[in-house]
Amino acid sequence: MSTYLNPFHGIKLPFFLVFCICVPYVLMAQTPVEPKKAEQILQQLGRKVAEVHSLQCSFVQTKCTKLLKDNVQSEGRMVYRQPSELRWEYNKPNDFIFVVKNNQVAVKKDGKTSKLSGQRAKLFKQMSQMMLGTITGEFLNDARSFTTTLYQKEDRYMVYLEPKAKDLKKLFVRFVIELAPTLNVATAVEMHEKKGDLTRIEFEAMQLNEHVDDAEFQLE
Repeated sequence: MSTYLNPFHGIKLPFFLVFCICVPYVLMAQTPVEPKKAEQILQQLGRKVAEVHSLQCSFVQTKCTKLLKDNVQSEGRMVYRQPSELRWEYNKPNDFIFVVKNNQVAVKKDGKTSKLSGQRAKLFKQMSQMMLGTITGEFLNDARSFTTTLYQKEDRYMVYLEPKAKDLKKLFVRFVIELAPTLNVATAVEMHEKKGDLTRIEFEAMQLNEHVDDAEFQLE
């Protein structure tokens, strides 16, 4: 299938990496948390999230883009291990894997593995850092990089992060992290792009702090 512009900003990837959804979940009823209480909650959540040394889960990723009329959905799995090892694997509707380890990036597509370098590797690493920062909660109390607002929706918290950093502001209006207090990790993440696209990632079947095989971060 043909390639298409995608969330990896400037890298041509298979079409299945473009995901589409046109329902802005964050518009559902929410109650703003008073700033002082919000600060206490975010600090507490930040401490809890810091205790997560590894994370394994499945995900469903969707995106709403002006360039596509119909919804396109993809599924896969993610494996994270401190301090910065990440495996992001798509298995529906097609197979694609990228792994970040020791500051190196490798991708596997159509059974072929290649290591990235230069600008392409830099873009993948930036994307992985962004995803990990939202999933693990590293961005929750990062006042230098984000303006943070906390909302409560039923039994969950919604953290709105508006970028301050110049590079992020060029690409994104905000990130929204959905947190379940009982899990202390993100259960969903939304990325609102400046050009109007919306990407939502929902995480399921989470396994926290369980053994992760080294093979997860190796692509042959």
